[in-house]
This record gives sequence, structure tokens and C-alpha cells, in this order.
Amino acid sequence: MKLDLNMTVGELMVQHPSVMDVFIKKKMLCIGCPAQDCHTLEDVAEIYGHTRESFLETLSAAIKKEKNHNSRDT
Repeated sequence: MKLDLNMTVGELMVQHPSVMDVFIKKKMLCIGCPAQDCHTLEDVAEIYGHTRESFLETLSAAIKKEKNHNSRDT
């Protein structure tokens, strides 16, 4: 899955639960928020004052780590 700034936080967390660590470490209150299915990645990057590029890079790194971990388990 390619990250897209228009995808919602909820979509991302369902497909890649490991990104929750990113939200926790950045002190973003998105996990469990009723708006997670409405707010896009672009929305939350702006709300929390992160650049879109660096936020996507951090999320991509977490997803890559998740995929590497999962491939070792199989």
C-alpha cells in the first residue's frame, strides 16, 4: 500500500497497526478519536504541526519495519 495524504487515520491504522507507535511517540491523540475515520493524514500533520513529508517518511519507516518483522515470522 502506498501512503496517500488523503487516506484517513482510521484506514491507515486498520491496514498497519504498527503506525500507532508513531502517533503515540509524537503525542498525537488520534488513536481512538472519533474523528480518525474522517481526518486525513494531511489533516493531522497540519493539526499537530508536522511537515507532510517528514510525517509520511516516519509512517513509511514504521510500515517497512512492520513488513520486515512479519516476513521474518513466516
